[in-house]
Amino acid sequence: MRDHKPDDFTAKLSKGELPNPEQLTVVGMVKAVEGSSSTVSFTNSLKCEHWLPLPIDIVDSFTHLKNVTCKDHEHPLVKVKFKRPGDLSPEVAFFAVLYARMSARLVALLTVDGGSTTLQGCEVLKFDGEAYICCDGECGGLV
Repeated sequence: MRDHKPDDFTAKLSKGELPNPEQLTVVGMVKAVEGSSSTVSFTNSLKCEHWLPLPIDIVDSFTHLKNVTCKDHEHPLVKVKFKRPGDLSPEVAFFAVLYARMSARLVALLTVDGGSTTLQGCEVLKFDGEAYICCDGECGGLV
């Protein structure tokens, strides 16, 4: 979501210039990449597996949720809010929007009566009014 000043909002509203804001946010563990200040390692697996390099230049912000145990050590569990698709390359923007829409649809399918439910190994967890999708120990999109 994006905040607008009242005058700015009404001007954009009257001109039809209020596009649907696509925001991509994911939840997972992070760890430092030795010798790199431009990349962190990210995984949505709570089993300390499947680490991917995450370039921080596509990240808008990190929210540290808590530290979680991973085998015999801990990693920060974070909410990663990515830059808006318009701020990214067309390729990255396409996949960001696609992922955000798929996550929203999955949450809508799994959420019943505003509560959480479990379906075929998937669970929708809600923190701070936002839904997190976790399937077989791997947490995905946040809507």
